[in-house]
Amino acid sequence: GAAPVAGGDYDGMARGAKIAFDDVSTNGEDLVVPDDLNRGLFPHAYAAGARVYSVSWGDDTPQYESNAMEFDQFAYSHPDFLLLVAGGNIGPAPFTIGSPATAKNILAVAASRNSLAALRAYSQLPAAVNLTA
Repeated sequence: GAAPVAGGDYDGMARGAKIAFDDVSTNGEDLVVPDDLNRGLFPHAYAAGARVYSVSWGDDTPQYESNAMEFDQFAYSHPDFLLLVAGGNIGPAPFTIGSPATAKNILAVAASRNSLAALRAYSQLPAAVNLTA
């Protein structure tokens, strides 16, 4: 059937929300990321009104490198723009949080399909920490 008209009972929580997409692949498999993210990736989404930007790509470089630095630069110069970044795509193993999740002005998001025992082993949490509460 037809959707309710705007202003009706089913407008949703974010009636004025906007969404912008970036395709950083030429063939659906390989990533082609601009050399300068501050000029080639983030500005058009910001100009379109987006204030939350999510990327699910990253590498296995557990250091702060140029990619992370560019995320930090844009986030610092646009404090109303939240960059969500995949914590890593390599794990589970120690030191698998890679750039750009090593940036300082972003929110890194990760998940685990492993058991609580594996989480404790990799994160070196003491057994006394209650992760189920």
